[in-house]
Amino acid sequence: MSAYRILLVDDDPFFLQVYGDFLASRAFEVDTATGGEMALNLFTPGRYQLVMVDLVMPGISGIELIERIRSVHPAQDILVITGSDDVRTAVRAMRLGVYDYLVKPIEREELVMVIDRLQERATLYDEHARLLNENIAYAEVQQIFQRALKVMQTLDLEAVCERLLETLADIASAQGAVLWLTRDDGSELHMHGYRGLVESNELQMAWTPENTPVGKELLRGLPVLTTRNTRELMRQEAPAESLLVPLARDGRLVGIVQMVAKLRGGFDQHDVANTKIIGDTGATAVLHARRFRQMERVGLRDPTTTAYNMTYFADYLGRELHKSRRYNRSFAVVQVSVDNLPTLKQNLRPEVLREALRRLVLAITSVLRDIDVLARVTDEEMYLLLPETDFLGALAFARTARDAIAKSPFLADIDREQPIAVSFGPAAFPRDGDDVDQLFAACSRRLDDARRSLFRRLHLEDVDFWGAVDLLIGAPELYKGDLNEQRSLVITEDARGTARHHVFPPGFTALAQEEALYASVRQGQAGGWLFLGGAFGSKDVDLADHLRLLAKSNVKSYLLGRGVPARLREVASVTTVNVESDLFERHDVLLLLSEHSSYGLLGRRRDDGRMCGFHTADWTLVEGLIGKLQDAYHLQKGAT
Repeated sequence: MSAYRILLVDDDPFFLQVYGDFLASRAFEVDTATGGEMALNLFTPGRYQLVMVDLVMPGISGIELIERIRSVHPAQDILVITGSDDVRTAVRAMRLGVYDYLVKPIEREELVMVIDRLQERATLYDEHARLLNENIAYAEVQQIFQRALKVMQTLDLEAVCERLLETLADIASAQGAVLWLTRDDGSELHMHGYRGLVESNELQMAWTPENTPVGKELLRGLPVLTTRNTRELMRQEAPAESLLVPLARDGRLVGIVQMVAKLRGGFDQHDVANTKIIGDTGATAVLHARRFRQMERVGLRDPTTTAYNMTYFADYLGRELHKSRRYNRSFAVVQVSVDNLPTLKQNLRPEVLREALRRLVLAITSVLRDIDVLARVTDEEMYLLLPETDFLGALAFARTARDAIAKSPFLADIDREQPIAVSFGPAAFPRDGDDVDQLFAACSRRLDDARRSLFRRLHLEDVDFWGAVDLLIGAPELYKGDLNEQRSLVITEDARGTARHHVFPPGFTALAQEEALYASVRQGQAGGWLFLGGAFGSKDVDLADHLRLLAKSNVKSYLLGRGVPARLREVASVTTVNVESDLFERHDVLLLLSEHSSYGLLGRRRDDGRMCGFHTADWTLVEGLIGKLQDAYHLQKGAT
């Protein structure tokens, strides 16, 4: 136990000597001061348990000294020493909150008794304060546990995440909070939502905590004080600018919440202890909500095809729409149609048709992610919901699904006897609409466009890229007369005017390439594909200056041909593909597909410098040609 320290203040040196020695002999630690100025220099809050003050002193009086001590330490125990004629002054001192006053000459035993009472009172105060702090801490923990239980009072995953962010932010006094969840398979974290003072454009959509300096603590379920930037995450001492709270259970990481912008300073160990309670409970709540969703999905699936019914699909779509509006995210809806179902019913036995439709659904399901939802409306119509997917991603998915259908041996056998015509109509939020009706209407329009597309009408899925080019351009002799009178060319044109044949003047390809490059830059942060093919060695290589503009674009760009000049190959934002075949020596190819534009140019060069060929704005046709070009030269496929 620490010694009881006393500051004795009196202008009488003899008094200080006598009573200082006496108190020291009784095991007290005593400092003496001969005046108020000296006493103030010695005094600091918490240094002395008792200050004994003579009321009558030159300079700073005892009353003034008491007032100044009270101003910096209101709870300081003070004992007044006064002469027999200073009782009124002593009463005034009592009104300032001193414990007692003693009249000189002071009885030594009386002084010891007063100090003993002060020690007993201080002990009681300390015990009371300790119990009060323990009760406050207990009440705080109890309140936190009660709030943790409220997080678990719902089985809806979105509601759980909303309550989790709100509760953690409130407990830690954070003005901003971000939630990342792992996929159902326990893979990397993906941003699920945020609230408050958060710069959404600076957030990582996906990251892996194992690769960070605090990964071990997070995987063990321990909150960590860190810097704010999750791309360069570093441990930070309190007060820290960020607090990472893992949602972990049984050694499994379910998610992470980052808290930022704490009110009145930074995050500390008190926040770490409190948020861990919510983090542990939140992990359980998220897992329960996911299990409930899985059970709900099982109950709402078609047992034959494993597709969901439209009741579940509409509910899931509504929640995804709400989340995407709130967090400025995108998702896609894809309508799938078996266009020739009546013909299939006439030509296939019922049991074969049922199995074919089941295999069709299974083929599409095989390329879905765990967060995607497939719902079956009728035998000929289905809908897909693709969270975190833009319009280009939906187009890429449709191609992947078509490939999966083509690779099904059962469906391939049927297709040889009776072709199965499947069309996809994609739409994306917010690109194509802000509500369900607008998205469904956009899906319907795209489905009609896909059915009428030249890609479907000419059965281009059955030929390779150069076979499609020859078919679309047509024979050279067809361009010698009036193109409008060439029936073969009319067949490969679109009545809506989105695809036409022309004899292009010299230099047209360069102009088209330049415009395509500027269109790619105008896409901003949106992705896309741009393919330029031709005999670049014989052209003006100033194209390099335009290609450098693509550094500001997220459009993936490729140059295909033989002997691409070094100046073009050195452009960092473009991938060059050297093609040994002489096909690009005789043809010009331009294919652009982005979030907001679609254009294709296929031309065969003539000896007079002009080019005969075909150009189109048909989304389905351009996307199909890009897929065939990627297959022909083993280029990366998938979403940009």
